[in-house]
Amino acid sequence: MSKATVLITGAGIGIGHCSALAFAAAGYHVYVTDVLDKEGGDTVGAIEAAGGTAEFHLLDVTDTANVDAVVKLAESATGALDAVIANAGIAHKVLLDEMSDEKWAHTLDVDLTGVFRGCRAASPAMPSPRIGGCRTSSARPATSPSSGSTKSSAVGRRLGKPASTS
Repeated sequence: MSKATVLITGAGIGIGHCSALAFAAAGYHVYVTDVLDKEGGDTVGAIEAAGGTAEFHLLDVTDTANVDAVVKLAESATGALDAVIANAGIAHKVLLDEMSDEKWAHTLDVDLTGVFRGCRAASPAMPSPRIGGCRTSSARPATSPSSGSTKSSAVGRRLGKPASTS
């Protein structure tokens, strides 16, 4: 495959879904990964409907063997990944004083160690840091003073067209 490639964790919904659509629109082949099977498939369907290429792989970023296997599968199909977007994340919607140690540990395993696992698995085969790389995404609550509603917001940077990898 001569297209640039990107693997996005947590690409079934939210920021990951939008990132997958944006990378596909920029000409990348997208490896959509998530623990949410249906939503991951829906993301692939949306990319293909818009003329892009993508495939879904079930991925639990808390499972090192699963992460390593999915990265190796992608690399064996299309060569080294050009980019990894480590987006998978969870938020337990409980007050701090109600957060158990187990839920906190699970949050860190997904949100922090999951990033490490994905980047570690893909980085040895990645091209020069000036061409590819591993990026993380995050959302923070943004409160609207007028409505008091909380929405997710993220800071991102404009995607460029991928360099030819032929």
